[in-house]
Amino acid sequence: MSTTTEPTPAPAPAPAPPPGRLRLTSYAAAQLLLALPVLVLFVLPVVRSALLVVWVGAVILAIPVPATRWIADRHRQMAARVL
Repeated sequence: MSTTTEPTPAPAPAPAPPPGRLRLTSYAAAQLLLALPVLVLFVLPVVRSALLVVWVGAVILAIPVPATRWIADRHRQMAARVL
């Protein structure tokens, strides 16, 4: 008779330690620096979307939309590290 052995499950990875004060402070500074571009990138599409009705703002909308996505991705990365 042959015996079969069950494979042992791999141990779960250890959770990452919480970020330190310096890292949290640097995230806060980065959020502060990103606040103005976020505000501008929010206002521009709203104003320019009104121009889109007359086809003037279509090309102009090509810049703030990807820029807003890039900033949002950076914010999500920082939030993922903190949370």
